[in-house]
Amino acid sequence: MNDIFTPYEQGLTRLLARLGRDHPRYTEALTLEHRLRENIAQTRRYGDTETRRADRAQIIGALNGLAQETLGTSFNALCPALLPERAVDGTSGEAIYTRTPTTATIICPRCRLESPAGEHRCRNCGYEFKESQ
Repeated sequence: MNDIFTPYEQGLTRLLARLGRDHPRYTEALTLEHRLRENIAQTRRYGDTETRRADRAQIIGALNGLAQETLGTSFNALCPALLPERAVDGTSGEAIYTRTPTTATIICPRCRLESPAGEHRCRNCGYEFKESQ
C-alpha cells in the first residue's frame, strides 16, 4: 500500500539497516519502529485522530533524535519522499538544497542492510541475492 505513511515505513527500514543489529541503540530503534508502525496501522484501519497525530509526532521526534545522534542525519532525511524537490530560503530566495534522485538499492532480508542494486551478495552478512530481487 502506497500512501502518505509509506515514506515513514521506508525510513524505518533504512534507519534499522544503517544502524545494524549490533548497535547499542538498536533495541531503542526497534521499539520506536513498533510504535510508529502500530500508529500507522491504527490510522489506516480506523482513521486519524488528534491523539494519533500527536503520538506520531512524538515518535517521529524521537526517531529524528535517535537518527541524528547515531547516524548524523535526521529520520526525516531517511524518508526522502517527505522532502520537497527544492527548498528555498524565504528571505534570500536562494536554494537551501535540491533533492537529487536516489540510486536503486536492495535491502538484505537477513540483516536489512541497504546495498546498491546489482550486488550479488550482502556486504554485511554474505546473503546471496536472487535475480528477482
